[in-house]
Parts: sequence; structure tokens; C-alpha cells
Amino acid sequence: QSPPRYSILHMQAVPPYGGDTMWASLYLAFERLSPAMQEFLLTLTVRHAQPSNVEAMHFDHPLIIRHPISGRRSLYANPVFTHRINELSEAESAALLSYLYSHATQPEFTCRWRWQAGDIAMWDNCYVMHYALGDYHPHFRKLHRIEIEGQPLLAANG
Repeated sequence: QSPPRYSILHMQAVPPYGGDTMWASLYLAFERLSPAMQEFLLTLTVRHAQPSNVEAMHFDHPLIIRHPISGRRSLYANPVFTHRINELSEAESAALLSYLYSHATQPEFTCRWRWQAGDIAMWDNCYVMHYALGDYHPHFRKLHRIEIEGQPLLAANG
């Protein structure tokens, strides 16, 4: 299974406050880990699944992938779709994923976009995590989302 490669958002209507989107660079998150941790992570795979359908359909991917053109290495995990690290016990997997998510979302690795109607954002799903802040209720935001079909992921150690 190849995950969607790119996402494009076109903001139609913004709430009077809130509703920003944040992105975290999974390149920087990997690069700023110690060399020993990087080497350990290269040996691991992760199970990805839809949150509501973990047992019925899942896909295993390398935890560390590389960009097909630049060769740059990146984490490939996020708290919504990554269910576990396959080679570790449940407790070890949960602890390491928690650490990696906390590490990856440091302010130095992130950017935050304050939307205006008409804005367009495009990102590569394989190398960033994104998070839409839900701090605008009871108001709403309206957007169009397009996802571009992806290609198979490249393991960083392959």
C-alpha cells in the first residue's frame, strides 16, 4: 500500500478565531536524533492502519524512509495512523512512539499557518506530520482537500 503522497488544502471559509494548521518536519526530527538512536530506528518497521479499522486492514512500512530524489532520511510515523512498532513489545513500542512524537513536534521542527479564505497549502505527507487545531468551535471552517496518489516508500537502510 502506497500512502497518499501529497495533500492540498484550499481554504474556503475561516472561523473568526482559531483553526490554524501545524506541520512538523520529520526530516529534522530524524536528523536531530543521536547517531545511536538513528541506527537503531533504521532496523524497525511500523504498522499503519485507519484508526477505526486497525485489525481489518493494515500495512507495514519502514520506520525510517528516504526521499527518492534527495536521499534524505525521515521518520515515518504519526499518532493517527501508526499503530505500533512491529519488532518491539507493546509497552516498548508505545514508549518509543510517544518519545518520537514528542521529539518531532518540538517548536524548532514545526511551522504554524493562520488561514485566510482563499489560501492554498500543499505538503508531502511522507515527510511531515500535520495537525489541524480544533480551537474554533462553535464556528466552522470550510475547505477542499485533494490527495495525490503516492508511490512505494523507500526504506532508508535499503
